[in-house]
Amino acid sequence: MQKYVTLKILLWSAVFNWTYATGKNNASIVFSPLIGVSEALSESETGDPSIQAYSEYYKSNLKQELRKRLSPKSTVFVKGEESFATLDIRYTEYKRPQYIAVVQVSEEKDVIETVNYARAEYDENKRQITVGGGITTGKFANVTHSKGMEVTVGSCPCTGVMGVSLGAGIGRLQGKYGYLNDNMVSARLLLANGTVIEASQTTSSDLFWALRGAGHNFGIVLQATYQVYPQLNSGRHFVVDFEFELDKLEAVFETLNNIADPMPKEVAVFVIGRRKGANGNPTININIVYSGPEKDSAPLIEKFDVIPPVWKDAKSAAWDELPWATYNGLNNILCTPVGWARFPIKNFYAANVEKYDIETMRSFFDGWRDMNEKYNGNAMFSVMFESFPQQRVREISDDATAYPWRHGSHHFLMIEAAYKNPIDEDIIDAWLSEQQDKFIETSGYGRLQQYVNYGHGSKDPPEALYGYEPWRLEKLRMLKAEYDPEVTRATINNGLVNYVDRLFADDLLDFLVSLQNVTESTPKVVIFDSSNPNFWLGHIDMRTLKTPITDEKRQLGADYIQFTQLLQNITSTIFIAEIDGRAFGAGNEIAAQMDMRFVGPRGRTGSFEEALGLVAGGGGQTFMGSILGKAKAMEYLLAAKTFTGPEGEALGLYNKYYDSSEELRAGVFELAKRIALFPRVALNQTKSVLSFLNPPNDAFKLDFDAFYDIEQGDVQQANVRRFLELSEDQSDNHYELGLGESVMALYDMWDGSVA
Repeated sequence: MQKYVTLKILLWSAVFNWTYATGKNNASIVFSPLIGVSEALSESETGDPSIQAYSEYYKSNLKQELRKRLSPKSTVFVKGEESFATLDIRYTEYKRPQYIAVVQVSEEKDVIETVNYARAEYDENKRQITVGGGITTGKFANVTHSKGMEVTVGSCPCTGVMGVSLGAGIGRLQGKYGYLNDNMVSARLLLANGTVIEASQTTSSDLFWALRGAGHNFGIVLQATYQVYPQLNSGRHFVVDFEFELDKLEAVFETLNNIADPMPKEVAVFVIGRRKGANGNPTININIVYSGPEKDSAPLIEKFDVIPPVWKDAKSAAWDELPWATYNGLNNILCTPVGWARFPIKNFYAANVEKYDIETMRSFFDGWRDMNEKYNGNAMFSVMFESFPQQRVREISDDATAYPWRHGSHHFLMIEAAYKNPIDEDIIDAWLSEQQDKFIETSGYGRLQQYVNYGHGSKDPPEALYGYEPWRLEKLRMLKAEYDPEVTRATINNGLVNYVDRLFADDLLDFLVSLQNVTESTPKVVIFDSSNPNFWLGHIDMRTLKTPITDEKRQLGADYIQFTQLLQNITSTIFIAEIDGRAFGAGNEIAAQMDMRFVGPRGRTGSFEEALGLVAGGGGQTFMGSILGKAKAMEYLLAAKTFTGPEGEALGLYNKYYDSSEELRAGVFELAKRIALFPRVALNQTKSVLSFLNPPNDAFKLDFDAFYDIEQGDVQQANVRRFLELSEDQSDNHYELGLGESVMALYDMWDGSVA
């Protein structure tokens, strides 16, 4: 029987320099330095789940490196190859990231080499344990406990130790030992340039500082060494679970606030919501773990006994058994593929609070109960609040690591919605987001202070994750510039057809504005690709055309003009369109404004506006004339046809056509890497000399004004309404997929064919 080990390698979301983060729930473009990877973990707790780009460079190098170590009959699958998809499984499908390698082993030594990421070695003299990048929290605890030692670990046994500790590594024993990464002695990691280095207090100390709190952003952690400590109380912990009816909520949280001021270093408390508790009704589960003799916990336990609970369970457990023994064994379900598959889409929100605000807790739990009732059987709403002691955490200096919230993380509040299909995803996300906002309002901090491992993509700004003190982000940015490459991907992700709307325009404009102030961390090359295999970038959101001309609508036009001008600006950043999907209408026009354009087998290009009685007013006329010449541009625009990649290459619209998606990505990346080697002044001067070929800004404004002049006409409005009807409100149906010929359905001569 063949065995597989999945190395899940996730590209970094560039939260410091290039991610659009303004508090919106979803960004339409994700900006990712190409070779920034987080870690290689068999079971990983990752950062932003919306990242779609992956690196051909890393795939080829990872495959090459593993092949050196493995037997001749072993096989390494990378993304895009046969057999990879069936092996690429993950806990949640919610905006999932992309992993890139799976190993099919042939001999025992292959397993050893491949899962070297998951090894553990104990140094008895130094009381240190060294683990590979793939070890899980549960296995780490097992090994450490077997040596009679302990240290702070995360509460979930199936997360990767590296992913947890790079964020901080909060946990039940932090009052005694600090965060898990406070006990990191050194780390060995693969940088974006392919080199492997050691980071510690004495070697690459600045990078070591960044790894502990922002470490997901700096490379693949191959192994790390941690200080561990002799077990107290023979490694035994007293575990008590209570369940309370919701009418006891006020008493429960008042008691929690009282015992947490300050929390004894032996105590850790979890709050879990149960949709159906022991009495068949919604309940609040309080899990208390006391890391000391059972008799010493009695005064604490009595405070909850008197409330009273509807159910109680108490037991003694070994330290490494805690994840499985707590909250009535819930992790036995949560840490299995069967449990993951029950509700495959999972959406998290979180916030830190100074104390539990009673009114906010009442409002939240009432809403939590109602949402579970509303979506009974189709979605499940979960609660996990963590209250940990702070003694050792706060003995360590605030600036000792990149983690910013030593004095701003009394309680960690995380809420989740897990569901089977995304039908009501926007409604569910809005409810979760609203609850987070309420937590923030009554947090006692006056702002979002977020544990990075519980972060929610673009809604959580980088300051919330890495600190509001300016020096923190500046130091991280400088380190990113030192350790990261100068090629960035901008991945478009906006609706079923990647249409151009206000959100996209705002995202792109903000990104381009950020590039105008050129620093050493500014990327030299930006590659625009797409998360959507069918659409690189679609047409304008047609719903905006059936509305009257308003100030907001004109602002969209103004933004469009501005980002067009910024794309043409003479800066040292080169813009490349990597088109492996449809580029229709506005998408085609924006592609035409890039410095270079390359196309793959799924690439299609078309300007269909004339068929609606409109014009290609977003630069389609001016740029097509500039690129193709008058005669070809007239044919291209007036026919409203769709052109394939080879046809576009022949027209001169594309630099080159590639026969496969893999060749396209590899070819564009090789070119980008080559360009990024050269001094910025050379890039700047080349753009400057060739800028005379761009159409003048006045011509572009006239182009856009012409569009507005005719869009409100009766014929045009009738065609827009018919367009929305046939496309099923811009879904990725056959009409949108074959748009060049589909628009002919508006006319009698259409023969029903679809390109």
